[in-house]
Amino acid sequence: MRTPMKSRKRVAATPGSASKPKRVDTKEAVEVLCRICPFSSTQGGVPCAVATDDERVKLIAPSSSHQVPNIAVYKFTHVFNENDTQSAIFERAALDLIEDVVRGKNSLLFTYGVSGSGKTYTMTGDVTEATMGILPRTLDVLFNSLPNLADRCVFRSDHKNGFVVMSELESALSRRMIASQPSDDVEHLTRYVEHRRVSGASIEMIYAVFVSYIEIYNDVCYDLLADPVTRSDGIRVLQSKDLRMGAKNTIYVDDIVEVEVDSSDEALKQFFKGEQRRSVADTLLNKSSSRSHSIFSIRVVMAPRQANLFYPQSDPRQINTSQLSLVDLAGSERSKRTGNMGARLAETSKINQSLLVLRQCFDKLRANQQGATTLLPVPYRESKLTYLFKNFFEGSGKVRMIVCVNPRPEDYPENLAVMSFAEVSQEVLVTRSEKVRVPLCNVIDRRQFLQWISEVDSDDSVEWSQECDSAALFKLKSSCDTESLERLRAYYQMADRRRKESLNELERREGNFELDLRKVLYRCDMKCVQLEKTQSELQDANEMIMSLSMQLRQIRHENTKLKQELRRRDMQQTSESKKSRLREGDYAQRLRGKEEAISRSDTVTSNDASFSSSSASSGAQRGDVVERCVTPRVVNGFAVMDRREGGGKGFRRRSRSAHMVGTWNRARSNLPPHMQRAAARMSKTPSKTIGLNNARVEDMPLTHEVVLENIS
Repeated sequence: MRTPMKSRKRVAATPGSASKPKRVDTKEAVEVLCRICPFSSTQGGVPCAVATDDERVKLIAPSSSHQVPNIAVYKFTHVFNENDTQSAIFERAALDLIEDVVRGKNSLLFTYGVSGSGKTYTMTGDVTEATMGILPRTLDVLFNSLPNLADRCVFRSDHKNGFVVMSELESALSRRMIASQPSDDVEHLTRYVEHRRVSGASIEMIYAVFVSYIEIYNDVCYDLLADPVTRSDGIRVLQSKDLRMGAKNTIYVDDIVEVEVDSSDEALKQFFKGEQRRSVADTLLNKSSSRSHSIFSIRVVMAPRQANLFYPQSDPRQINTSQLSLVDLAGSERSKRTGNMGARLAETSKINQSLLVLRQCFDKLRANQQGATTLLPVPYRESKLTYLFKNFFEGSGKVRMIVCVNPRPEDYPENLAVMSFAEVSQEVLVTRSEKVRVPLCNVIDRRQFLQWISEVDSDDSVEWSQECDSAALFKLKSSCDTESLERLRAYYQMADRRRKESLNELERREGNFELDLRKVLYRCDMKCVQLEKTQSELQDANEMIMSLSMQLRQIRHENTKLKQELRRRDMQQTSESKKSRLREGDYAQRLRGKEEAISRSDTVTSNDASFSSSSASSGAQRGDVVERCVTPRVVNGFAVMDRREGGGKGFRRRSRSAHMVGTWNRARSNLPPHMQRAAARMSKTPSKTIGLNNARVEDMPLTHEVVLENIS
């Protein structure tokens, strides 16, 4: 049984770090969490991955693999079994990262595993409380925890991975321009809302939240929130982006669209907008497999507020930006198992190459931190994925990974590679990011305190002591003033009677009130029963709306894909029709050329025939001896020679007999001796001349008559 090594915190240097080693307490290991998918008995076989406790996973090789040893135990920071809920996974994996972002620290959380292991479900999930994933819960908790959100357009990007504060006039004009523009047509999302919050936000700071969404497809970065561009062939494609190095050697995506959001619902609308443009495809392992690495970044911009004003300070040194990147890596698997071909095969190769470079970076970082004599260069630049994460690996934030495992026996080889990668990752140390210093503040919000003071100052009511009529002091004339005492006694006796009457009246009213209260409570109980019934119906209606919304999004996504396919087929059909018209035009032109050639040939043939007949008759009159007649073959020979001289395109065809004679002459050297002597005698026989007056006869092909005369 094989147990991986535990994470060891030791002082080590990374490429680019200072020569002076840092203390051990300034570094922390990469946290690796493991989640095992539920295993269904209908799948058959025995699960290859089992959680033994909260920190260990036992990987069991199936009997068909014939691997020795067949059991390996891996240790993680925490292990989630199949009974853990989405809420529990969010609380353990992402809740403290949200607090770090609110406090001004950077964090990176990514899921890793084979296709169909639950990476996208863990990161995104669904809309109900039981199925909602990490990303929507993160947005809810973040906005619940920020007390002072700035108005829109107060912070603006400087296009160099930073932000600046606009003046009040500029921000007001920008808000007016945005309000005049049409908003995106995104349907309202009915979902469960997380009500938890984290501490760490300062009341003296003003915050703004920006989101961006990119994908790395075939090692090219694409902005999913930017509007597609139209190519020269009419196809709309996403805009590719380059990676740049900014201040303090930070790597960022150049000219990316960062949308300022005021609520979690608005941020989720941007996320779903990008999801419709993300590259997915069907494979043998997953019907909706992610064919790209997706990175959803949440940036929190904060700046101290001005004195007695709810507006941030414009000093760039006081502006701080923290980032939480939620990454859904594409599935890692062998190309043979996915059944991919063509473009899908190229995608799988690029995915495996980027994940291989990520593992190589972890290997080099671990080797450098374990005291290697020569620091090995870390190959960040060999992949866009690792180059973009370079800041986190070199100490700009916390790194956490969720390894998703599918316990199917057929996934054992891929799970073995995933576990090996997770083992290496736990031994990599990253530098802790520094805390952001925020100004000291009171327990009570200054904005609320000023509002309360203004309300008190504006209250022009009279003091209660001045409004109440106090009775005059009772004074006796002397110690023997019995008359006054009798009047006083009568007054208090009358007051006592009034008091008793008031008490009786109060008791009567109390009884009536109790009776009325019971009636009201009874009616309230009835209303509560009706309310519970209505809430149950509302919940059923909400669930139906959720399912219909999901179907609507799926149908819209399918419609988008169908529109793209229709445009592609229309363009293909248009190009094929153009090619067909060109072929038809070319064929018609060639046909006209052939018809013209045939007509010219017929004209020449008729002219030559008439000329030959006239020549033969004139030769007979002059007494010339003609030993053979001009046959149609000879006439055709005249036509061929006429076309040679420019009368039209054609070729000269030898007769079959002439071809046989030529073959006989060329093969004479290979004949037997008696046949060679016969051929020599035949060649010495003089050939008879033809007494035609036409000079073209010398260029005519051999005919059957000449061949017979030569043989005889």
